[in-house]
Amino acid sequence: MNSMFLFQIQGINHNSMLSGVLWWACMCCWLIAILDLLAKRDFAFLIYAGLAGYYQTFAFLVTPIIGVTLSYSHPNELNTATGAMFLTWSIWFTFITYLIALRREYTVYLALIFASVAIATSFVGASHLVAATSKQVLAFRLQKAGATFLLAGSLVGWSLLFQAMKPNTLQKVQSGHAEGRPSAVAREHYRTVMQSDHKACKLISLEQAQKERLRMFC
Repeated sequence: MNSMFLFQIQGINHNSMLSGVLWWACMCCWLIAILDLLAKRDFAFLIYAGLAGYYQTFAFLVTPIIGVTLSYSHPNELNTATGAMFLTWSIWFTFITYLIALRREYTVYLALIFASVAIATSFVGASHLVAATSKQVLAFRLQKAGATFLLAGSLVGWSLLFQAMKPNTLQKVQSGHAEGRPSAVAREHYRTVMQSDHKACKLISLEQAQKERLRMFC
């Protein structure tokens, strides 16, 4: 009976392998979500971001729970801490995505944040696959690199995002003077004003011409 639930077979930890596959599936969902975000497909972005969060949750749960109940091994504290960190990030991203992802002027900053999560997730997935072959030192280094990349990329992305969300910056973007490039709304407004001025000049010229003609005949 116990042999049916044994995950440690011929030196390969199948539990870690399953967790690594889940992390890589999560990374693929993040990459698709980033492409949808850049392509302005907001609904598809929400779906894939939520699916990535689901895979993160499952990958977080599979190591400590299955590891303890089925293979009778203690969960790795580093894996548990990393999983808790990524689970917290996924819940936070799910909440903020609904609030600010549909604001298209922040697309680049959000893509930078989610890209850092996707790349860090690939490091974590690789570390689990390496841990499946009992190479704990290399797995620890991969997880440390993933956590460092996540921290650095997220801090840069969030700082740029909050800088862009300041009222004065937002007013500059709306008025079309941010970074010296007029926005589409500002260009359309300028075009409308110029057309109105041109029509007004034509009407004034026509009215003056009619007055001159009347003066000549009178």
